[in-house]
Amino acid sequence: MRRCLSTLKKREPKRVAWIDDLKRMAQGRNLNLLFDVGANNGLTTSVFVENFPGASVRAFEPIPEVADAARKRHEGNPHVTVECLALDQSSGKRVFHVNSFSETSSFLDSSADLKERTYLNTCREIEVTASSMDDYCASKSITTIDLLKLDVQGCELAVLKGSPKMLPHVGAVFAEVLFLKYYEGQCSFSEVDDLLRQHGFWLYRFYESAHADDGRLLQSNGLWLNNALFPHAGRPLDGWEKQLNSRVSGASQPAR
Repeated sequence: MRRCLSTLKKREPKRVAWIDDLKRMAQGRNLNLLFDVGANNGLTTSVFVENFPGASVRAFEPIPEVADAARKRHEGNPHVTVECLALDQSSGKRVFHVNSFSETSSFLDSSADLKERTYLNTCREIEVTASSMDDYCASKSITTIDLLKLDVQGCELAVLKGSPKMLPHVGAVFAEVLFLKYYEGQCSFSEVDDLLRQHGFWLYRFYESAHADDGRLLQSNGLWLNNALFPHAGRPLDGWEKQLNSRVSGASQPAR
């Protein structure tokens, strides 16, 4: 038994590519406050707890029974706060579409072309409480967010638009971006990228991309870093230029 307990204590946290990259880019700096927006049943929050054991996590999930499941998952952990609340562009009451597959639930109605798919089929509508991130942070005296994770089914831009005061004080944004029309009125990647760039963020890379059978990009997750906190390090073109120079040099050799 003692040996088993020792093994458990030494267990490494679940390896997640984007979190590994974020840790490396942080260069040893602690990430103290993480927002999990669109937390569902708290699975991503669990990954945060494993990888950032000293950090506080605030998880936001507007469906009451799903928020309860997240609370139960993290019951007894003083570092995790689960809010039965949606973040949006402004504060107030909203109609929320609860889908058969809870992870696809959204403020937005499912696309007319896809709403008959089981995972996007709306089984009921509920009224939920929403808050802008600026209003929420002001009410909790929060001045800095080290990581903002967004998975809000086409409403990522709305959350960001509700955060003009806080965004300069966010270290990194990890957000789902959709390229196929899953929802009516969903935001586009270019809109999210443009707004974040206006606030000093730069796109690091994409993760966990999903493709159709014909190769089309359907959705992905992007990691944006605040240049004030994660400045470009070194010469980012060195590796690519080395490859390019090799190709140019080879192309310049006379044919034999």
